[in-house]
Amino acid sequence: MPSRHSGHGARAVELQFNEFSVTVDVGERGAQGRKVLAAISKDNKVSWVSEWVDHYRENFEIDDVFVYDNGSRNRGELKEALKGRAHVVDWDFPYGPPGKTHNKFAQAGALNHCLTRFARRGILYNFDIDELLISNKETLASELAGKGVVYFNSYNVPFVKPASENYTHKDFVYRFPELKATARKFVCKEDKVDVISQHATWKRSSLFLGGRMRRNKPDTCVSPSSYFLHFLGITTNWQPRLNKLEEVGTEGLVKDESHIPMMPGSKNGNTESMSKGLAGER
Repeated sequence: MPSRHSGHGARAVELQFNEFSVTVDVGERGAQGRKVLAAISKDNKVSWVSEWVDHYRENFEIDDVFVYDNGSRNRGELKEALKGRAHVVDWDFPYGPPGKTHNKFAQAGALNHCLTRFARRGILYNFDIDELLISNKETLASELAGKGVVYFNSYNVPFVKPASENYTHKDFVYRFPELKATARKFVCKEDKVDVISQHATWKRSSLFLGGRMRRNKPDTCVSPSSYFLHFLGITTNWQPRLNKLEEVGTEGLVKDESHIPMMPGSKNGNTESMSKGLAGER
């Protein structure tokens, strides 16, 4: 019974019979119990993806990052820039009709692929390239220990004209004051969910109860002390109807630099005082 490796540490076993043979992927060695971050991406600037990767690796002890590239023209450059920090997965499937949340099958497929293949008995972080989680690993671990799924509300960070055309997340420090309780994102333990989408998670009930999929209700799992920033300017403007690149002034906005000390190389880092600041932000 010969065997061979098939990438990302996976092992494939070839079963030989009299008239045919079949190859079975038996999974990965040593890949269980890891923290992984996943997102789908297309044509995003390398500097955006790189800063996003570093934010999560620096602050949440992420073991592996998987960028599911949906046909980017700069894929080669992206792979080279992220070498040693993130895996770029070729994910050239149709994305799905724009504006139809439940039909974005390429994104949902990527998330579930990552959950079942790379996050076994581990933890999956679900945040897009334009989203930075504002929390710390101690707070998050405590909240995750309960139900195994933590949802996060968000603040939109509008396009206040940056000083440079080569801007990244750190060049935006003003957000809208309204906390958004829709389109939540989440962190989940793999063994506490069976199916996930962009904004929701489901767990199959026991066979005694019919084995039905039951949605983990976000309102019962929302973090009281953490949130994520949604940077409207970090976009290729692939959905122009949303006007994400509409320039706004700072009047009426709230200055929020919580992501700045979380950037790699910052002396402040992800500290207990930051956690207290988050609680006071509400």
